[in-house]
Amino acid sequence: MSKRAKKAREPKRGPEWAFVALVTDGQSIDGYGQRCEKCGKPTGEPDDRKDRFLRLGRLVLKELAKLLDVEHKRMSTTVNQAGPAVSGDVYLLADNDDLLVHFSHHLPRSDWGDFFVRRGDARLGADRTVWLRWEELRDLPAVAHKIRHVLSKPTRRFKP
Repeated sequence: MSKRAKKAREPKRGPEWAFVALVTDGQSIDGYGQRCEKCGKPTGEPDDRKDRFLRLGRLVLKELAKLLDVEHKRMSTTVNQAGPAVSGDVYLLADNDDLLVHFSHHLPRSDWGDFFVRRGDARLGADRTVWLRWEELRDLPAVAHKIRHVLSKPTRRFKP
């Protein structure tokens, strides 16, 4: 079988594959670029890892919003670039503050998860938070299913 035929048979990989490769390669994502292995100080010009993290993260969350197709009238993706020492944040927010999906890169990776999905308003006490691993994003329909499960639970409203 030719290379062209093999490539045609492979499933199309979206931005989520590039995003997962970026966030799981073991390197920090910040505005400083490559670092010295001995002292940890930046060694040269900033690279584009932070920009790629924010750009790809936003694309992945837009794809996830399409798959969710929940009852919210509007969902928006928001990017917070933050300072040079951190990765920044990418959010998917529902118009009624009932759903938040939050991406932010940190090393070392935590045992409890890499990014979270929250239902409910944090100021009033989040009703439910679920942590997921970066690798799960390779299967966006499965992640959308998990989020729908979180959304299907009855909401408890906490009084301030």
